[in-house]
Amino acid sequence: MSAAVSAWPHTCSLDDEGGLVYCDSTGALRSEPRGRASFVEDGVNKTYPVTAVPAASNTLVETRTLKITNPDPCREAFVIIEVELDVDFTLPPNSGAASQIGSNSVNYLDNRGNGTSASVHGVATMVFRRSIPAGGTLVEPLNIRLGRGSGGATYNRIETYMRAFVFVL
Repeated sequence: MSAAVSAWPHTCSLDDEGGLVYCDSTGALRSEPRGRASFVEDGVNKTYPVTAVPAASNTLVETRTLKITNPDPCREAFVIIEVELDVDFTLPPNSGAASQIGSNSVNYLDNRGNGTSASVHGVATMVFRRSIPAGGTLVEPLNIRLGRGSGGATYNRIETYMRAFVFVL
C-alpha cells in the first residue's frame, strides 16, 4: 500500500511528534481529530432594593450559572473558568460587609469614619480548572455569598462575569 503524502511542514521531528494515521470503514486514511478551542461567557449586572448584609458569614444570596459544552465528540476538554464578583455596599459609620465567591472570602470592606460611604465595592476574580467529558456539558455554578454585615451595612447591586476557555487537544 502507498499513500499520497505531503512534506512535514514543522521544524520539530516527524518521528517524535507525528500523530497516528488510521484506516476508516471505507478504506480512507484518517488522522487523529484536530484540536479545538472555544470560549463562552456571561455577565449579569443586577440591582436590588436596598438589602441588609447578613450578619452571619457565608450566607448564600444568589447562584448564577454558566453552561459550557465540550465541542469534541471524541476527547475530554480542559477548561479554564474565570469568575468575577463586584458587590456595591453602603457602609454607615462603624459598619462592615464581606463578599465571597463560593466558600472563598474575597473582600471585607468597612467604614471607620464619621460619614456614610455609598457604592463601596471591589472586584474580585478567581480562576478554576475543570474538565468536561467528550460531547458533554458542564453547568458551572457561581455561588454568591455575603456576610459579616454590621452597623447597618446594605447592598444594592451585584455584578458578575463568568468566562470559560475550552481546549481539546
